[in-house]
Amino acid sequence: MGRRRVLGEEARVAGLVELLGREAARWDEVMSRLAYWPLDQHPERGIALVEAVAERWSPRARDLPATVLRQLGAGEVRPCLGLVRAVDLRPLWAMPRRDRLFARMIGEGGASAT
Repeated sequence: MGRRRVLGEEARVAGLVELLGREAARWDEVMSRLAYWPLDQHPERGIALVEAVAERWSPRARDLPATVLRQLGAGEVRPCLGLVRAVDLRPLWAMPRRDRLFARMIGEGGASAT
């Protein structure tokens, strides 16, 4: 099995710009790119790129993709959560101490409670 190629920050930015340039770019694909963005490569750059064009997706379409849901289920909170507008919390309901997870989603992930 080969080694997984690690992208540098500039390659990640370029790939995201290319993806966002496609009219048919899917929200889950965009969010997956952000979800896997290493924290030491300034994910706020990618988040800002997506924020600039986020109106392309309706608030209902801006939900938690499977990638982000898996991360949350493992207790990993990422800054890209601030871009999410629709959250179905049922998959996370069985988690122990979900109150802490939800607080972290707001405090660390940039999500807002409505």
